[in-house]
Amino acid sequence: KAVVDEFVADYKDFTGIKLTAKKGAAEAGAFNFVKTDSTAAIAQLGDEGYTMDIQADRVVAKSSSVTGNMYAMQTILQMTKQDANGFVIGSMRDYPRFTTRGLLLDVARKPVSLEMMREITRTMRYYKMNDFQAHLSDNYIFLENYGKGDNEDEAFKAYDAFRLESSLTNGKGESPTAEDYSISKKTFKQFIQDERALGMNVVPEIDVPAHANSFTKIWPELMVKGRVSPINSNRPLIDHLDVSKPETIAKIKEIFD
Repeated sequence: KAVVDEFVADYKDFTGIKLTAKKGAAEAGAFNFVKTDSTAAIAQLGDEGYTMDIQADRVVAKSSSVTGNMYAMQTILQMTKQDANGFVIGSMRDYPRFTTRGLLLDVARKPVSLEMMREITRTMRYYKMNDFQAHLSDNYIFLENYGKGDNEDEAFKAYDAFRLESSLTNGKGESPTAEDYSISKKTFKQFIQDERALGMNVVPEIDVPAHANSFTKIWPELMVKGRVSPINSNRPLIDHLDVSKPETIAKIKEIFD
């Protein structure tokens, strides 16, 4: 239903025409989507593949899955964008060459609203991409611009953000969750489930052990102290969690949980 509802809404946006969604046999004057794996020709296209038969009075798309039919809907939208007056009669098969077709977006170093993420995943579906990775934690990496050596703690002034709600706090009651913009665990979980229903895999990425200022400033006892980057001798490593400590590994697991 979610896939059909999105197609109906997008088709109206493209054409101004409100389609009526209903179940039943294929009929004339309609876009018809059939879920079937009864033939080898369809089954061999995989879950994301489909066939499309464009006739003079109807369009019939067939796939072994809802996801495959969803991509057929994107093709119809693309063809409508190209020529809203009609389609060339004929048949096609469409299936992906690559299993994962993704985009990674850094939503940590610049706040990106969940509404914008939904817009991005919708656009990705239109271009038949299927994997959205949200980079949820990071910090400004040029820490040497803030402090180094004996003053390395000054680098905690660099911008950082962990965009997910966290119930974890240090002894002072401080949380790693970003203060300027964050998303509750419940809301982000719903986002993952909603996108999955539309054929999009969402990967929530928490960046550790490096680029972890959001966590090391809250638990400084777990950071790498008094050391510099092997690539840039001026850059302190206070945004690195010291994974040589068992308590650091335990904290990372706690954050992920």
